[in-house]
Amino acid sequence: MAKRRRLLRLDEASWDCAICLATPEEEVHQCHRGHYYCAGCLAGLPQRRCPLCRVALPEDPIRSLAAEQAIAALPSRCDHCALELTFGQRRSH
Repeated sequence: MAKRRRLLRLDEASWDCAICLATPEEEVHQCHRGHYYCAGCLAGLPQRRCPLCRVALPEDPIRSLAAEQAIAALPSRCDHCALELTFGQRRSH
């Protein structure tokens, strides 16, 4: 009997920044191997290398629109009123 592969749902994937380990609240950038970074963390990186895989980062950052859309769809809660929102709605709430 063949094994069934479990597909990873987008809401279960780890979208955390490889530098600060938080979920990015702004633009998401990535290295050539797909590790994610907050735009602010990437700008403050002293070396132009990915801290996880050590690959050189390009001069023009690679923006990950797919990661930004997946993060915006994640369930979240307002810190002030506890309203259930998506991560994207929380920014404008």
